Amino acid sequence: MHIPETLQILAALCLATSLLPAADAAAEKAVMNAANELSQAQMKKDKAALERLLGDEIIYSHSSGMRETKADHIAATMRPNSKYEKIELTEMKVQTYGTTAVLFCKGLYSTNNDGKKGDTRLSMMQVWNKRGPGWQLVGRWTTRLTQ
Repeated sequence: MHIPETLQILAALCLATSLLPAADAAAEKAVMNAANELSQAQMKKDKAALERLLGDEIIYSHSSGMRETKADHIAATMRPNSKYEKIELTEMKVQTYGTTAVLFCKGLYSTNNDGKKGDTRLSMMQVWNKRGPGWQLVGRWTTRLTQ
């Protein structure tokens, strides 16, 4: 085997292993903290925190199939007659891939929209990307749980 072929194989192995999930306890904790911080920002209607935690290119998908951009989601969250009264994330599991992390969890969303209260239980996947000192949500997909 020639040296260039060996280097190509080594480079391919390095690339392949960099795509495998890695155990990074600090990153996993930071992503869980960011997810909980996002929940708090949604409940408190904290626009500055939403701007910081949501990536500009986010696709925020609801269990109804509705998709929102960053601007759409912030506008909907800030509506005066729309409120997240409680957001509880449970069974959180994070897989990291370098500067990207995927969070799997369940969520209970208690809302009050135009005086109509409701509880929605979700199974959720969130995709987070490490940017500068923090993590930003760049993708969210949910499905409604029946119980």
